[in-house]
Amino acid sequence: MNLYYDFSASSIRIFKGLLKIGVDLKNNKVIFPVYNSQYQTISYSNITFYIKKNDSDTQHLKLLEANNFLSETIQTIRIESAQFNPPSKKLKYIVGDGYFGALEYYSFYNFFSSSRFVRSGCLIIDVLSGGFYKHEIIHYIFSNYQFNRFLDEGIATLFSGGEIQFKTSTLNCWSEMCNKIHTDKKYRNAIDTEELLSNFQYKPEMYAISAMLLFKYYRKVGGKIFYDTLFNKLIKFSDAESVDFLKKELGIQQLSTFVVNTGVSLWEEIATKNI
Repeated sequence: MNLYYDFSASSIRIFKGLLKIGVDLKNNKVIFPVYNSQYQTISYSNITFYIKKNDSDTQHLKLLEANNFLSETIQTIRIESAQFNPPSKKLKYIVGDGYFGALEYYSFYNFFSSSRFVRSGCLIIDVLSGGFYKHEIIHYIFSNYQFNRFLDEGIATLFSGGEIQFKTSTLNCWSEMCNKIHTDKKYRNAIDTEELLSNFQYKPEMYAISAMLLFKYYRKVGGKIFYDTLFNKLIKFSDAESVDFLKKELGIQQLSTFVVNTGVSLWEEIATKNI
C-alpha cells in the first residue's frame, strides 16, 4: 500500500535526494511506502485509521466517535441541502502521538508542522488530537468543493463547533480580539482591511470571523438558502468578494465593530449544536 502527496516538481527532486521514497516526476507525486510494523489498521464505515499498536480502548472509542461525527454531519447537511455532494472516496486517517509520531509512519518527517487534510490523497495527518480532529474532518466532508481560503477555513471552523486551533478556547480568542480592537489601532485596521486575508499573522482571526459571518448568515436566511448560496454563488467568489457579500447581506460596515458587538454567547451556541 502507498500513500501519496502532491508537490511541485522542484520540491520532489529535492526530496528524492534526501529520502528513500518513490517518485513520479511526471505527475508530481511523492510515494510514501506504508510499512511501519508498529502501526495497525482500524477500519470503520467512513474512515480507515492507521494507528500505533497497543493503544488503549479509550483511544479506540475516540476513533469510533470521529467516524460517527463524520456520518452525522453529512446526514445533517443533507436534510437541508439535497444538492450537497460529499466525497465518495473513503477517508484515510493517520494518528500520531506528536509531530513525529504520525510522520514516522511512512519515513517522512519535518515537513508538516501541524495536522492537516491532504485533499489529493483523501488523507488526514493528525499530529495533535489523537484521532478526532473535527476541523480537518470537515475539510474532508466539503472536499468536493473548491472554496476560497476564507470560506474553506470558516466552514471548517463553524461545522467543527468553533474549533479554530486545537485545544484553544474560541471564547477566549474572541474576547482577546475584542480587547485588542479597543486598545490597538494597528490591529483594528488589519481586521478592517484585506490584511486580515493576506497576513498569516491574523490566521486565527480570519478563521473566527469567517465562521461567525457564515453562522449569522445561516441564522438570517435559513438552511436551504444558506447552502444554495454557498454551493452556487459563494463558491465562485474570491476571499475579498466573500467578505464583501457577507458584510452586505448582514448590514455590516466594519468587521472590527462586528466583532465587538458579537458576544461570546454565539460561540457557545455554535459549540453546542450543529447548524
